[in-house]
Amino acid sequence: MSKLIGWLLIFAVCAVICTAAGGWLVSGYTMTSAAMSDAVKEGNIVFINRLAIRAWDPGRGDVILFQVPGEEAQLLRRIVALPGETLEVKNGEVFINGAKVGEPWLVSETKEGAPQENAVPTFFGPVVIPPETYFVLGDNRFSSPDSRTFGVVKRELMIGKALSLFRVVAL
Repeated sequence: MSKLIGWLLIFAVCAVICTAAGGWLVSGYTMTSAAMSDAVKEGNIVFINRLAIRAWDPGRGDVILFQVPGEEAQLLRRIVALPGETLEVKNGEVFINGAKVGEPWLVSETKEGAPQENAVPTFFGPVVIPPETYFVLGDNRFSSPDSRTFGVVKRELMIGKALSLFRVVAL
């Protein structure tokens, strides 16, 4: 019971900070698609640390909110390749510099038997990631618009990093 009260207190403090800072430090993002299932389901709210973008080096596995290159839309996706790396996607699996990358956040349902409407390429690359850019993918590889469709994401287009402590709040 005391653990639950502790979590509720932390949640309340985060909500106050979000409100008081007007979204400058932390904001909420509502997931509008299944592109990040199962980690973030459609309709879930993810807290975004907007301050982290100035003080952190994005890394593989980080979930980020960013402005889609050339569009007004914002998306939440996972960084899978860093500047200077050679990326290839084979049947939805990621290879960096020729080696398969372990992705513990993926669940088997996103790799097999996914509906094919709105499908994106399951084979991509190889491509070298340019400086100051990142390759992002949705966890639901078979139906996620991501860097395979709109290209790499420049660091300047990153809005913030998903907070791991409060990554998902079910509505």
